[in-house]
Amino acid sequence: MKTNTIFILLSLSVLAACNWKLNARVTLDLRNVPLQTVLDSISEQASIHFEVDDSVKPLIRRATITVENEQPEKVIEDLREKEKDLDFYAIRTDIYLVSIKQKRIPNNN
Repeated sequence: MKTNTIFILLSLSVLAACNWKLNARVTLDLRNVPLQTVLDSISEQASIHFEVDDSVKPLIRRATITVENEQPEKVIEDLREKEKDLDFYAIRTDIYLVSIKQKRIPNNN
């Protein structure tokens, strides 16, 4: 009985944490700031972790984004549209890999 109670409580806490992440909202008004600042702000508000490839140079690359009360996925999609040479790959719902998009070499067959 005691083991069942502990299991149920742990399950409920995991479900609550997942639900909180699904309901997270992001508000940003950042202009011409380092991309790293944008990613850090999303991380703080939505508990999302970004692994950034060194080639992106997130402290040098500048970004501008304004969103209000948006879901994190929508904010990342906005970034994806603005930063067309970057790829935001979801490893999990709370971890993204950010890298330079690979250029495709046409196959001349």
